[in-house]
Amino acid sequence: MNDLLHKLVSGALVGGLIALVGWLGAERRRRKAARAETADPAPGRDELPARDDRGTA
Repeated sequence: MNDLLHKLVSGALVGGLIALVGWLGAERRRRKAARAETADPAPGRDELPARDDRGTA
């Protein structure tokens, strides 16, 4: 009984650590992507060239 309990507890601990490391990696990637988005946003409507009175760029 003691061996079975030891295997269950150690398996749960290892599974928990693997899940924690996976979650931390995903959070790191999410923060890195958010930082890159704010540093260099995708071109939007505000970044189009202005037109002069004749309608040309």
